[in-house]
Amino acid sequence: MIKLFYYSDAVPFLTYGETAVEKLEENLELLRKQSDSVHLIWHLRNGTGDILRSNGSEVADRLEFIRSEYIRLGAGELNEDPEGSPGFYEAISGCDAYYGDPSDACCYAQLNGIPAMIQGFFK
Repeated sequence: MIKLFYYSDAVPFLTYGETAVEKLEENLELLRKQSDSVHLIWHLRNGTGDILRSNGSEVADRLEFIRSEYIRLGAGELNEDPEGSPGFYEAISGCDAYYGDPSDACCYAQLNGIPAMIQGFFK
């Protein structure tokens, strides 16, 4: 079984709004359907809801719903360790691959020999 660390930053939700939310939903659903072969650890950047609300984004509530459904469905693990903490880096180190937004987490994965793929929002 492949263990995948999926990182979602606040910036794409601010920049692309609904398109980024739809991409997240599609990815989580696809990975949930592959749960027999992919163990998912999802990390939504700490404080994303607050960041979105303070910038007038209309997707904050929908993103919180997605997060709640992810937990309710048991679609994988939700990593809530603060970015840069030992627990955050341990979660990445324990994975076979990184997928998600450009971030320090992506750099950490690459520097530690973990394959990393950056998601895009273009159709």
